[in-house]
Amino acid sequence: AYKGMNKYATRIIGALKASGVMAELLKYAKGILNKIRGTRTTKVKETDPVNPDPNTISVAQLSYENKKAHFEALKGLVKTEASYNPNETDLKVTELEAYIARLVTLNASVTNELKKLQKSKDDRNTELYAPITGLSELTGIVKAYVKSVLGTSDPVYKRIAAIRRRKPSQK
Repeated sequence: AYKGMNKYATRIIGALKASGVMAELLKYAKGILNKIRGTRTTKVKETDPVNPDPNTISVAQLSYENKKAHFEALKGLVKTEASYNPNETDLKVTELEAYIARLVTLNASVTNELKKLQKSKDDRNTELYAPITGLSELTGIVKAYVKSVLGTSDPVYKRIAAIRRRKPSQK
């Protein structure tokens, strides 16, 4: 749904321009379009062209939520403009609202799926790495027991000792 948003917004700007709006409003709409695209409206002033400053601040607000919000702002702008009434059905305000509603639904769906994924990962980590009952801890206990029973030179122990135990990095 987001893949064609840049072109869709560009078409809306074209329809807005064709409707004969004031230059200031069109400039503001193009600023919103730049936000959707993740580009700057004005160029960064470079003080030294030989050694440009690497610490410029990015203006790209390209998360799905940000892009949706910028598109909503564009829709709000064209909705308030009385002269905006394109012939193309997909550029009409009602279709823009339907597109935004679809984005909201899709974003909510992705958020719910990500929550489920995180819960699954947490459950997996509990099974594998919980103190005392986790698979990693139990593997260490079994290795220690086999070592005490068979000794370190036994081939069975050597195969068991070769099993690697890993704990996740703590972030």
